[in-house]
Amino acid sequence: MCSKGNAIHEILHALGFFHEQTVMIGIVYVVNFQNISPGFENNFKKDGELYPDAETSYFDVPYNYDSIMHYGKTYFSKNGANTIDVLNNPDAAGNGDNIGQRDFISEGDMVMLRTKYDCPEVPETEPTEAAEGEGENISSTKPTTKNPMCQYQPSLPMCKTK
Repeated sequence: MCSKGNAIHEILHALGFFHEQTVMIGIVYVVNFQNISPGFENNFKKDGELYPDAETSYFDVPYNYDSIMHYGKTYFSKNGANTIDVLNNPDAAGNGDNIGQRDFISEGDMVMLRTKYDCPEVPETEPTEAAEGEGENISSTKPTTKNPMCQYQPSLPMCKTK
């Protein structure tokens, strides 16, 4: 399925992120390998099993059920039954109802992305008038206090007014 959320999911792969269900943080779900379509089993293995030499870091972010990188409960099911069963884990972010969502980048996703690329804050810009001689359709940017992410995700910590 082609959607904005799937595109973001794939871009995060390109930026070096693994699927959330492969994260090796505590016991937060059970994988039902007997329900997985043949050929897709590796998508559910822990990243240490798949990439033993890879350097993985979760940047002190708790397991994130709401991550856009998480598979849904029936992803790659060969019989319609759950491939992932969520366990009640009080240390995990979210409650498991949203696993597999492709509607938003979660707060945990944003923290990991900003930390991995050393961007503690989202760059803030807004269009300005073109400089004289640059033509009417050329624009530049300047810093502003408006954060464009807040329009789409007002619950982010950076969007809360102090």
